[in-house]
Amino acid sequence: AAGKEAVNTMSGERTRALINDHLVPIAAFAENPDMPISSGSYIDVIQAKLGRDRVEFIDATVLATKLMGDSITSNIFQMGYAFQKELIPLSLDSILAAIELNGVAVEANKRAFSWGRLAAAEPTRIAHLTGGTASIEQTDGSLDDFIARRVADLLAYQNAAYAKKYAAAVEQVRAAEAIVSPGRRDLEEAVARSLYKLMAYKDEYEVARLYTDPAYRGKLAIQFDGDYKLRFHFAPPILSPKDPVTGHPRKIDYGGWMESALKILATFKFLRGSIFDPFGRLADRKLERSLIGEYGSMMDGVVKELTLETYEAALQLAALPMTIRGFGHIKQQAVESYQQDRQRLLRQLQSAAPVQADAAE
Repeated sequence: AAGKEAVNTMSGERTRALINDHLVPIAAFAENPDMPISSGSYIDVIQAKLGRDRVEFIDATVLATKLMGDSITSNIFQMGYAFQKELIPLSLDSILAAIELNGVAVEANKRAFSWGRLAAAEPTRIAHLTGGTASIEQTDGSLDDFIARRVADLLAYQNAAYAKKYAAAVEQVRAAEAIVSPGRRDLEEAVARSLYKLMAYKDEYEVARLYTDPAYRGKLAIQFDGDYKLRFHFAPPILSPKDPVTGHPRKIDYGGWMESALKILATFKFLRGSIFDPFGRLADRKLERSLIGEYGSMMDGVVKELTLETYEAALQLAALPMTIRGFGHIKQQAVESYQQDRQRLLRQLQSAAPVQADAAE
């Protein structure tokens, strides 16, 4: 809507705009996953062209998903909203007849259209029905809440000792940061996010736990109804065939019986990292465990020597694990890049550290 061709057709005298402001990643994110995603500049362009009183922004994608179970009806939902706002010069009968003549998901489209009308007429009621938020996922809230949730996640991931180790590491950073830069918590947040990412790596046990978690089934029940079936696409170690072109493992299609196998596998998470862990000797698992230890040791040293001069370099180091993404060979490539950046930042940190003068005899 903020593109040049669309903006050139807008007029502050005759145009009214109803914009679905739900943001989704574009193809460029595949090459640059850290690209910022923000609607601010787009909103400014449209408002500058039309005026604030002639444009309205709603998250039709999220509202349609919450009310209908699928975002595919967001366009017809938005049309219902626009109709109720008297922005479409057609009769209700004509629109409903057009939906029927189209012959595609007739009842679903009619319901979505009606929900859109209700959203325009009674926004308070819609807010109540959808939980009062414009987002499917709740925001992280305060940093303290974020950390508390991650501690709970790691408790479910492994055990109390594992979660306590995470909490202690974050607390150590909090204390050091408060001394060096009172009031700031940027370093604490970076460590809280990065350390959690490293500690909660998605191994076979965790994948099994997540797929068999009742919350996952609950999300499926919200989005789908009827007699549907589940199929799983995995690339298990040793069993997966190699792609003849790339040489990388290919995923295998498994039927619904895999859910029972996953439930059994999830109960063996206590073996993770032990000498009895059948997956522990895999190269990927060794790498993931080494990254946790390496990061912990590095941040211990960084925190002990933390000063105002080293703060910014320490912050970049603390956040660096967030660049590690993917699985298998993709993750391996990301780790190699991570290690290069880590060495560069460690040198930068050393050059930023104040030189200690020798005491005079």
